[in-house]
Amino acid sequence: MENLFSFKDEELFFHHSLDPVPQPSAFVAHTHDMFELYYCISGSGVFHVEGNAYPLRDGMLMLMRPTESHYTEIDPAHPYHRMALHFRQELLPSDSSDILLRPFLLREDGQYNAYLPQDFADDTYRRLLHNMVRPTEHVRMQILINLAPLLFEVERAAAARIQDAAAVPTTAIYRIIRYINEHLFEELTLDAVCDRFFISRSQLCRSFKHATGSTVWKYVQTKRLIAAKEQIGHGAAATDAAVACGFHDYSAFYRAYQKAFGTPPIRTKNAPQ
Repeated sequence: MENLFSFKDEELFFHHSLDPVPQPSAFVAHTHDMFELYYCISGSGVFHVEGNAYPLRDGMLMLMRPTESHYTEIDPAHPYHRMALHFRQELLPSDSSDILLRPFLLREDGQYNAYLPQDFADDTYRRLLHNMVRPTEHVRMQILINLAPLLFEVERAAAARIQDAAAVPTTAIYRIIRYINEHLFEELTLDAVCDRFFISRSQLCRSFKHATGSTVWKYVQTKRLIAAKEQIGHGAAATDAAVACGFHDYSAFYRAYQKAFGTPPIRTKNAPQ
């Protein structure tokens, strides 16, 4: 992979990358605690989000909110050129963040993630993205200056598109994933899910892996850990957050949390009380 541009701190992560010969094994399912804008410049494959599949298109913009699981099923026969911007809500102006984040938040997981060039009034969204990688000594400021107007362009496109769109069709595996998310912190077993949706265990595991790039248990555990991290960040005790997010063995939760985030589940000093 050629890293053409990158910037990272605790609130912002941006990268501009090119794989002349992409390796499918390098693109694994992941879930994170930041908002993401992904821009496909060129490439061939399918972008999977929470059980829904979006064929890659040049100029396509993808939106993922925190905890939405996603991965790229890439075609190695074509170069893969893209940008990805991860950010936290705190970076947005407080008086406009609710409006700018509507396309991320006012929808179900895995729906209305993809926007094509024809969904936008013009090429402003592309120009704003490319402005972020222009040479400058003030990289962070340059990204932030372009972020709010970019989100405004997305909000305009989303408002027009969702208003005119018919109901989004759903697949069986999408309905299963939605059910798992609705009961994420409850006692979940593969057998119970299989019985509810009249599907065999092997078929469920195979379909789930293809749709999400993850096993059912890893998917559930990752989402529970991110939810617990958020609760701890807002002042909850680690033991309370673990129980609230579906972990009944604190020592197992502690080990999983430290492995996932590289730090123990301890409330920070500046967390709100």
